[in-house]
Amino acid sequence: MAGSPVKHARNHIVREAIIKALEKEGMTPEEALIPIAQKILAQAQEGDVASFKELADRLDGKPAQQVQLQGDADQPLAVELSWLKGRDLAKGE
Repeated sequence: MAGSPVKHARNHIVREAIIKALEKEGMTPEEALIPIAQKILAQAQEGDVASFKELADRLDGKPAQQVQLQGDADQPLAVELSWLKGRDLAKGE
């Protein structure tokens, strides 16, 4: 699993809370999302750029980030990794 384990655990808690709320309303996630998707589509059709971008990202996937490296073609690329003492990356510090 890529990314922060804390972030993923938090997403799981939010997901479960949303599912419970939908069940309480007698709705499936799909039923709840249809009117939201329709609203985003209508906003995109009216020219809302953020809504269009959201639709495009969901339908086509987000564009891959391009990274351009510069330097001497005759020299190998060097990567330096370092850690700071006293920081707990799992806690986002």
